[in-house]
Amino acid sequence: MAISNEEIKKLASLARIHIEESEIEDLRSDMSAILGYLNQVKSATLDTEEEFEEKTLRNVMREDVEPIESGTYSAELISEFPNKSGDYLKVKKIL
Repeated sequence: MAISNEEIKKLASLARIHIEESEIEDLRSDMSAILGYLNQVKSATLDTEEEFEEKTLRNVMREDVEPIESGTYSAELISEFPNKSGDYLKVKKIL
C-alpha cells in the first residue's frame, strides 16, 4: 500500500512533530512497508478451530499433586527477616 508525501505531512502535523523535507521520502517508504506487512497479517486466516488451537501458545503447568500446607515455613522465614513486628515483616515505605 502506497502512502503519499501529503499523508506523511498530515500525520506529522497530527502527531505535532516536525519533519524535514529530506526525511519525508524515507518515512513514506517505511510507512508503506509497515502498511504492507499489516495487510499480510490481516489476510492471514486459519481454516478450522483445531488449526487455531494447534498454533495458539499456552502456558503448560503441572498438577500440584502434593501441595505444602499453608504456613509450614512461615515461622522459619519470619525468624530470618531482619526487621519484623510479631508475625509481620517491616519494609521501607514506598510511595
